[in-house]
Amino acid sequence: MQIIEITWGGTFSTGGYENEKLSATALVDQGQSPDDAMKVLREFVLSQASRNVQDSYEQRRRLLVELDKLEKNVERARQEWASVSDFLKAQGQKADTSEFPVLKFLAGGSAAAAGPKLETEQSSVVYRDLDSSSPDEDAEEE
Repeated sequence: MQIIEITWGGTFSTGGYENEKLSATALVDQGQSPDDAMKVLREFVLSQASRNVQDSYEQRRRLLVELDKLEKNVERARQEWASVSDFLKAQGQKADTSEFPVLKFLAGGSAAAAGPKLETEQSSVVYRDLDSSSPDEDAEEE
């Protein structure tokens, strides 16, 4: 039996609970090792995922950095608010000063991942029986 076609694909996390599925199929050349062909195909798909997902990761990273800066600014403002409130209360002014408002729209920031994360992968191989001369009798195995 001869392997004539291979497919390799993967599901890549793009962040924010979103995924991107990519796959590629190739014919195995005469004399080429199916294992070598699968390695080349896998590297090709991974490189495409890196290219396609990189922009999303860069944008996500920039937004996380900006969010981190905003959260630090809010925390600084909260501390200043508390300091001014304490000062006014100590001076007998504005004893009814309210607490700093809670900003529910700000979520905790975290560092962005360095690249696409492979969540799942799949591959398939098409075999041809060497004793058969008809291409219609090819079998596929996954």
